Amino acid sequence: MSVRVACVSALVALGACSDASAPERRCTAHAQCDDGFLCGFNGFCRPSSGCAGDDDCCPGAVCFSGWCRPTAECAVGQVCPGLGDVCEVVPGLAIAGAPGPLGDANAQGRCVPSACDALGGCTEPFACVAGRCLLGPPCDDRCGPDEVCEPASGRCLAAPGPCECAVGTPVASQLGTSPLSCGIGTYACDCAALPVIDEGLPGVDGRLVPSDGPVPSLVSYEPSYGDLVLSRWPGDAAAVREDIAIDGVPVVAARASGSYRGGVLEPGPDRGARPAVAVGPAGYEVLYRDLDRQKVLFAQVGRDGTRGVIGELPLSGLDAGRYSCLVRRPDGRLAGLVFVSRDDSDSVALLTRVESRGPDPVTGDDWAVTTVVETRLPVRSEAPCSNACGFGEVCVVANGGETCAGVVSLGGASCGDCGPHGVCAEVAATRACHDRIYGRYDADRLPFGEGLFVSCASDGDEIYAAWYDADSQRLIAGRWPLSPPDRVVVDEGVGKDPGRFASIAVRGARIGIAYQDLAQGTLMWAQAPSWGAAFTREIVSTGNGGEPGVGARFFFAADQPVIVHLDGRRAQVELLARGNGGCWGREIVLQGGGYAYPDGIVGGGGVWVGAQALRFDDALAPRHAPVLAWRAIPACP
Repeated sequence: MSVRVACVSALVALGACSDASAPERRCTAHAQCDDGFLCGFNGFCRPSSGCAGDDDCCPGAVCFSGWCRPTAECAVGQVCPGLGDVCEVVPGLAIAGAPGPLGDANAQGRCVPSACDALGGCTEPFACVAGRCLLGPPCDDRCGPDEVCEPASGRCLAAPGPCECAVGTPVASQLGTSPLSCGIGTYACDCAALPVIDEGLPGVDGRLVPSDGPVPSLVSYEPSYGDLVLSRWPGDAAAVREDIAIDGVPVVAARASGSYRGGVLEPGPDRGARPAVAVGPAGYEVLYRDLDRQKVLFAQVGRDGTRGVIGELPLSGLDAGRYSCLVRRPDGRLAGLVFVSRDDSDSVALLTRVESRGPDPVTGDDWAVTTVVETRLPVRSEAPCSNACGFGEVCVVANGGETCAGVVSLGGASCGDCGPHGVCAEVAATRACHDRIYGRYDADRLPFGEGLFVSCASDGDEIYAAWYDADSQRLIAGRWPLSPPDRVVVDEGVGKDPGRFASIAVRGARIGIAYQDLAQGTLMWAQAPSWGAAFTREIVSTGNGGEPGVGARFFFAADQPVIVHLDGRRAQVELLARGNGGCWGREIVLQGGGYAYPDGIVGGGGVWVGAQALRFDDALAPRHAPVLAWRAIPACP
């Protein structure tokens, strides 16, 4: 034993260490070798080093019972368990026909990420980094300042010397061939170029906000990574856009180039959907969704993109914050409304009032949350009546279970008022109101309840809001604190479905609301000279084969009512302004492509209109981006 230990440092592969040494011992298993030796790929006992953990071993080996042992061997062509891994030959160690330590005569490699070169060779979602197809930075970006990454194994090794990279990231190159013997002298440091990551697609759910320059900024959601982003145009709308991440980017070192994410490849938490913005003298307060945790967050953002406090509202529920609005009071405090389509019990939908206790909330304790409207959710099932109901039948609750029944009158004329989710049905020759059973809806379906498409506005001490009652298909308006005496029905009726995309604005005592009547296929506008006075309604735009009113935004330009909306079928964004005589001037601002919900803001003596362009290149890859256009306020024809 002493002779063999004396020749550990020689690391000769075959034969004797010296004339006085014993010959190499053949083996088929690690247990056949002495302490300090393991059975190598070539079928002979090879020296190994002691270890306390995997980091003490070479790439391709792990610490087992105090000694470095090679990772599981594989045969070329064998399927490896790791996603994207392949079985790769270990040069100099594999001897064809020699029995491996696991008894497999063909064992001659190890499972590693597949190799690639500067020309590529990786399939989505992998990228070629340091000669290997990886999902992220080498070694997951966890190597210390005095370490380098060995990309094939994902192991951090002690750097062979100063290894700083102005571009890229330090990795080990010219690695020795043995997974049982390595040292600083067996590899060198190199700088691996990292892929340029996708710039992302900010602009979804975008809200235009005033900036310090002539062009407004945009607060929006970037869905491919899940980030809240502030977009700025330094000079004019044709200039290069500057995107600044507010939330959603994980806190890791930047290792790639390109995009507002500073080179961070990892998606991170999914935050930023459905932002609601209140403007202040120094910047913006934003309410937005944390989709991973079904929470509603708030953030302070400076006009230059500086991020302040980020906190969480004391509010939860399934699909919380799908619709929300936020304004700043004259005393600086924040107030708004948040819709929760399903509370934690999954039994009611909630429209909640949120108010900050001071101008600069820091934690959830700085907010008060009060329920304004609570709506019982209808009965739902994964597969109502096992999907067995025939034409003209619905699934209802009857006889203590689910029953298919023929509808006598959807209006309830034969049974009286059955409520928004009840039907008059005949069961066992008896006509009566029964609760209808719905299938469970997903996130893309319009929720049940009252409080959808909520919008709020303030001008002075009063705060007003408008929202859609999806159960009764009507438009509701309210004045703070929005108790039942402070609410009115603005629009409803047989054959109508008004209130989607409700958008409210206030000018002095005057109140205006733009909204869509889906059943009539019209963009509507309602106004009242003051709260308490009756609302009058008028048609702004009819369908005529289109779908006006999608994503409607209403605001006042001086005293003139202005609406920006999307014609969903024609995929064109329109700007409309009401003249003194009651006519509406109209101009098509964006057309010739798909656009998501638009927004508008007064500026430069006219109106800025923003939207998310939904365009695709020749390979059908998305090339979405925010689009800004300035227009003078259109006059009546």
